[in-house]
Amino acid sequence: MLQTIISPPIATIGPIWSISGEWWHYMIAPALNRLSNKILLVWMAASFVLFIHLHEPGPGIGCIGCFPDAIPVAALSWVWLTGFVYYRLRGTASGFTVLFAPALFALTIQHSPGVPMFITAFVLILSESRRGFSKRAIASLNFLGDWSYPLYLFHFPSFLVALTFGSNRSAITLGSAFLVSLIALYAVDYPARRIFRKKRAATAPAT
Repeated sequence: MLQTIISPPIATIGPIWSISGEWWHYMIAPALNRLSNKILLVWMAASFVLFIHLHEPGPGIGCIGCFPDAIPVAALSWVWLTGFVYYRLRGTASGFTVLFAPALFALTIQHSPGVPMFITAFVLILSESRRGFSKRAIASLNFLGDWSYPLYLFHFPSFLVALTFGSNRSAITLGSAFLVSLIALYAVDYPARRIFRKKRAATAPAT
């Protein structure tokens, strides 16, 4: 969790450096929760300006992770805070604006993050109304969401291992990432959730 804070990102595990910034935001979430929406919006705007300044227009995310001294955390803070503020303002015109305005601006200046932000916003709004979705469809979508996180964590090292062992087919290389992430989901993620649920239930006050 100190990658890009006091050390450069670890190259062999690729995008995991960004989780450092995510973790720090979770750690300060209680303090953020006490701040007003106005302060959070100013924070978001400052972070977004820094992000645009560091991120050259075009495909990919550039080399934001290459900057030292917590600059990547500051430059990506607006993304995390967008969800934080949207939760407070969901269902309102202000919430809609908070969700779409940064992505729309990024698109107008040809910044690649505008596209995934728009897709995320669409999915988020769609998921708030589950009408028309069967329980099986919802369960399937939730499973894909669960699977996506370990896939994000392990796809790059899985590629490296597969290539090291001589994989010369993209299907095998890609399949290794799906397999490793699926193992992580069932061997680590789901068991950990059950353990934490039991602990919460054991410490919950009696009603």
